[in-house]
Amino acid sequence: MLIWLNMKLHRDQILRCWKGGIYAEEVKMENSNTDINSNSRMLPEQISEIVHRIFGPADLHVHPFLIGWYNELVGSKFALNVPEDTVAFVVISGPTIFEKCVIPFLRNQVGRNNSFCTIDPLDETMKFMFRLFLKELEAQGFETEAFHDFDLFPNRRPKVLVQTAAHVAGAAEYFLESRLTCLESIPKKKLFGVAVHPEYGGWFAIRGIIILKNVREKWEPPPPLNILPDESKIAFLLEQFTYNWKANIWRDVVPVKNDVRYSADFLEYLETDPNKRWDFIVQKGYLGDMECP
Repeated sequence: MLIWLNMKLHRDQILRCWKGGIYAEEVKMENSNTDINSNSRMLPEQISEIVHRIFGPADLHVHPFLIGWYNELVGSKFALNVPEDTVAFVVISGPTIFEKCVIPFLRNQVGRNNSFCTIDPLDETMKFMFRLFLKELEAQGFETEAFHDFDLFPNRRPKVLVQTAAHVAGAAEYFLESRLTCLESIPKKKLFGVAVHPEYGGWFAIRGIIILKNVREKWEPPPPLNILPDESKIAFLLEQFTYNWKANIWRDVVPVKNDVRYSADFLEYLETDPNKRWDFIVQKGYLGDMECP
């Protein structure tokens, strides 16, 4: 058992998190940590070069972990059928992902084909970035498999629990109701779990994982982040996220590095009905003189 967790994340706890809808795009969190070699978890040099060349300018970042660390926490129902010592990394987007990645991608697509249109600009962008990244990895001889945060089985169960992946990779700390020892003052309703980044708080998103199927390591898991040692702050975070997430108070539970948060336009985009997000981008003038279809 991994002793660095205060309490094991049981399958039923994780299950109620995704049932509660926290994997919906509107409440995703954003992060911008770029240290891919922390805790002596060294990636091959050619991978580091691809990360910095493709993901870096787009405010996308990776944090390596071993599949065994993830499987240890999620149990058999969510375990990935990959050897335990297989290397993977979680992909996280920073608070400027909208301006540095989404809008440039859409402009490029419209420039190539002025009839281009997508009902989900953000997820379409992430699909493209993952494909581009995987193509580069495979050209270097790496066998890969990727899962997006929005990938689901036919029964609507997520293919990967991205918040748990970010937790074991040391990219963010995943807070659950089970961390609270005193619940008397909290309304009798389940509290949804949420991941927090040590520098960007809740202004980040966990976009998925990439598995390097032919890379094996014997790393030790990173130490716990211990972002919120005070239980009262954990309770405040979970209450705000569960009952008042649109106010974004929960995102500022820790001091935000350089005060970099989502832009007003990105927040408005996330609050826009998913079916109208393409229209929102067009009406804001991000794609020039293009008109809404």
